[in-house]
Amino acid sequence: MCDARAALEPELEGPIRFGEYGPWNDLLAVGDPVTFKNFVFPVESMQEFEPRSLLGYRRGAAHIARQEYSYDLGVFDLAGCQRRIFADYPHGKYFRAVAPGQAFDTATFGFPTEDGLERLVEDEQVTRLGPVRRRDTEEGDVSR
Repeated sequence: MCDARAALEPELEGPIRFGEYGPWNDLLAVGDPVTFKNFVFPVESMQEFEPRSLLGYRRGAAHIARQEYSYDLGVFDLAGCQRRIFADYPHGKYFRAVAPGQAFDTATFGFPTEDGLERLVEDEQVTRLGPVRRRDTEEGDVSR
């Protein structure tokens, strides 16, 4: 438990309580769930918005989910505004920001702009709130 806590603490937003098992009385006390909400993941570079820069992209191992022809890069906090970001090309040139509950096809193509997103990253105003969404196995392979 100490090793796990030491490894997690640099990124944790607050304290967490680990579960414990008492073998003498056969009692399991469940701890706090550890999710993305427990961590702070500031975006440090524009590579987070370039699908081809993500681990495993080249060989298809990343299995990044797609919406039409856009790559689903996950949920971000953009200067206090929660949005799911889609990149329309592997090099992350054009984006779409989709609000929670908003339909993908109603999102404005090219918003945010690459320059605008880059300024937010430089000003440390972008935080990752969730992982890159993986493609479901039923969706099949997409060309690489």
